[in-house]
Amino acid sequence: VDWKQLHFFTDENAGPFLVNDPVVTDWFVGDYREVTWDVANTDQGPVNCKRVNIVLSTDGGETFDVVLVENVANSGSAFVTVPEAALSTEARIMVEAADNVFLNVNRNDFNVLPAVAPTFTLEPEIRFTEVCLPEVIDIDLNSGSILDFATPLSLSVDEASIPEGVVTTFSTDNLVPGATATLSVDLSDVRFSGTLEVTVIAAVEGQDTARRTIILDVTDNDYSDLATVSPAEGTGGIILAANFEWTDAVNADTYEIEIATSPTFAENTIFERAAGLSNNEYLPLEFFEANTLYFWRIRPTNSCGPGAWTAPNSFRTINSACNSFAYDGNPIGLPGSGPSFVRESTIFIEQSGTISDINLPNVNVLYSVSSKVTLTLVSPAGTRVVLYKEKCFSTNRIDLGFDDDAPVEVACPPDDRRVFIPEGSLADFVGEQTLGEWKLVVAVSETGGAAGSIQGWEIEFCADIAAVPPQAINNTATEVLPLGRSVILKEKLNVTSPAFMNDEVQYTITDLPDAGRLLLYGTELMVGDTFQQDDINGLGLFYENTDDSFDVDDFGFLVTTPDGGYLPISYHDIIVTEDAVTSNRTVSALDAGLVAFPNPVGDVLSIRWEVALNQQLSVELFDLNGRLLQRTSVAGATKAAS
Repeated sequence: VDWKQLHFFTDENAGPFLVNDPVVTDWFVGDYREVTWDVANTDQGPVNCKRVNIVLSTDGGETFDVVLVENVANSGSAFVTVPEAALSTEARIMVEAADNVFLNVNRNDFNVLPAVAPTFTLEPEIRFTEVCLPEVIDIDLNSGSILDFATPLSLSVDEASIPEGVVTTFSTDNLVPGATATLSVDLSDVRFSGTLEVTVIAAVEGQDTARRTIILDVTDNDYSDLATVSPAEGTGGIILAANFEWTDAVNADTYEIEIATSPTFAENTIFERAAGLSNNEYLPLEFFEANTLYFWRIRPTNSCGPGAWTAPNSFRTINSACNSFAYDGNPIGLPGSGPSFVRESTIFIEQSGTISDINLPNVNVLYSVSSKVTLTLVSPAGTRVVLYKEKCFSTNRIDLGFDDDAPVEVACPPDDRRVFIPEGSLADFVGEQTLGEWKLVVAVSETGGAAGSIQGWEIEFCADIAAVPPQAINNTATEVLPLGRSVILKEKLNVTSPAFMNDEVQYTITDLPDAGRLLLYGTELMVGDTFQQDDINGLGLFYENTDDSFDVDDFGFLVTTPDGGYLPISYHDIIVTEDAVTSNRTVSALDAGLVAFPNPVGDVLSIRWEVALNQQLSVELFDLNGRLLQRTSVAGATKAAS
């Protein structure tokens, strides 16, 4: 005797799962008989039993050791071939969940008798299966002979039962009883989701035509209707948060989202990720950092697993500089009894300036009944803005921030340090001076609990910083010979900046070529790698074709400058053709990485190169008239000279 503790769930909307008595109470070996049962919603959520096994008892239900069929659809009906092992005068049928814990047995015994006439059996190896498109499925058809039946079976498929695009073939269409044929079902060119019934017809002279139905639960993995919507590619100036939206793909059940600070989406760059999203929108839990470039992508999922990630989209948060000031005194007590009262906490700002944006990153107040508390900010000029007014019954702490640009109003309980839209508008302070005494006023309209305190608070004044955007001059296709290599010229790809030199105009790879690779001075570039406009100008960037079956290719990139200037993701086209006219201009890695600074030069000229060489370098300096001013030797491994 032994025991094991188990647990399972029940559902009042499913069951009872019942097996019906056979309509015909005398079965004969070789018969193809129907077994029926009441599904009773067990095929639906939350039970989700998709498959059942059908087994037979020859001893009135004491044991069930004759397997009639396994893994058939939980549809309420299945046909079984009666085997010789089922002979009995007290047979019972059990239908059991193949992927769950429940079962049922029919009520009354019935007979399984020996065969009385020669015939054949035909049993598909697969009666029910899930299919993820595109797919080709091979199904063995096992035949048998009853009482020495030997006439070949003519096999075909009922074309009326299958949709356009499905291709079916047999390894042989004349099957000798006792042998096996294979049915191939090619679903490569089908765009379909749902139940597909493939009915095999076996015809033989002098016998009833046999029909064997194979049920395919088909899931389409075509997600071509999935597209990102917002934030749109290249969106800039996002403050704190944004709502992410994408089109609802027909074949998707759920979605995953990743937001990162790199197009590689490496683990250490992930800002936020979420899975199992049933809707086509998402609001991040955390707030974005200012002055930061972000990337996001979506992946659909269904019962077949996840699809491919969408190409990354990019957006940039606001360019902003903020000065923050915090209350640095002791906590200010708030009485828990007595009449209503008002308490103040002050911060004196010694810096003078005109306000263009003001926020409170955090206000931390302890009080037993937060629903009786009102918070107000008062400027040195006397302007009053209500921040929080008698909200939330569920906490004794108010620990949150306020910003007109926050995505939502105060959510209860207000104790998670997030930033919310204030009751009034902080924009009422715009145009006033920062200098002077700022007050946080805490008003309690009704006491009756434990005493509390103003723990602390912060105020910040921010100013937007205007970035000078880079300017795209050229982006026209580069030609390359099949399996050849071509330098990407400045005449084909050129971005400049009015505020920065070419060595500060930075490209970031967001999407790699499909039929080749990118090389920077011979080193292969990957997603997330960077190069400068100087590298293009110096003939250091190459495309190498590695698959000549493609006529076109491309790679994705975006461009940034140090002040936050930003050009959204673009693609540079590659044309693979025997008629390609490629440049034979080359440059050494040493020359390409050579930089002289400052410009203009004063007393000292510095020279930097990117490649370390294990040899002495001779450096010669000439003026504009060609006169030699200086000659010196330096170690190549130093990478710099003055």
